[in-house]
Amino acid sequence: MAESKAYELPDKKKFPELYKKTGGLFKRKDTTKLSEAIASYARENLTAKDATNLLNFLNGQGHENLSPSQIKYNLTKTCDKGYVREAEFVLALQGKKIEKKDILKVKDIDNRHIKSAYSAICKATENKDGNHLILLGEAMRDAGTPITKNDIMERKSYYKFSFPIDKKHDLKGRVLAIATMNGNLDNVKTIVEMNGEKLGKKDLMLSISHDEIYGSIHSKTNESIAFSALRNNSFDAVEQILTEEGTSLCVNDVLSDFMRGEAFYTPLGKLLASPVFKDSSKNIEEMWEQLPDDYKNSTINQKAYNIAIGKGKVNDLK
Repeated sequence: MAESKAYELPDKKKFPELYKKTGGLFKRKDTTKLSEAIASYARENLTAKDATNLLNFLNGQGHENLSPSQIKYNLTKTCDKGYVREAEFVLALQGKKIEKKDILKVKDIDNRHIKSAYSAICKATENKDGNHLILLGEAMRDAGTPITKNDIMERKSYYKFSFPIDKKHDLKGRVLAIATMNGNLDNVKTIVEMNGEKLGKKDLMLSISHDEIYGSIHSKTNESIAFSALRNNSFDAVEQILTEEGTSLCVNDVLSDFMRGEAFYTPLGKLLASPVFKDSSKNIEEMWEQLPDDYKNSTINQKAYNIAIGKGKVNDLK
């Protein structure tokens, strides 16, 4: 029988009404009864927070749409709202679980016709609240099919849209890139480590493609994952990854990105002052000379440059 690690499954003898299988399209009465039974159970037996989340899931799903096939079809919308654990629970009551294919398949998010469609993992990754991807990672781990590093790194179809209406576009990208552009690199790091794997500098140096930057004004084609993280407020995760691996960034790793960048969007000072940015004082000085005046005229960047030069001189002595 399927399990739910987020919510303890009720005693089947005490709550038999929760375990009745739902019907298909023409048996919505049975499905509505199940929804009402789950809602009643939640109000009487769960904490206020858990009950609210479960009730919100039921309302968003539609009380007549609790069949396993319909729950799985709606996973993209569910992941966007952050109720993946609630979906897991209702599926478990019916002896089912979320499978890897359910989160990777691109589906129409509004359930009507394909003007735009996303995979569930894409929607969870794009969400900027921060924890939706973690919730999905935990659910998949508990289901015995964890999100692997390969799932994160593999270039897959993740988003489709039609513009004009009769011309379909299929964009292929990586969860790693999508998460980084949305400030969620730390969450990717977490779910990769759930599976006993690690991200490293090699992964951070990968370039972002044109398809992957669709919809993001703060990213540039071919800039590295690490540099995108700097733009999008997830450089702390870069620092953690490099520190744990015992590696660092040098001038050659970032200079070409700076030359393509825009000063307004790039917190140069944070990189130069970072403990993971290391190089000789000569290389740092040469990089500084090549940077636009917009960078060099900034007081914050000048302070960071002096910090970097100080570290560079220490490296010179090694």
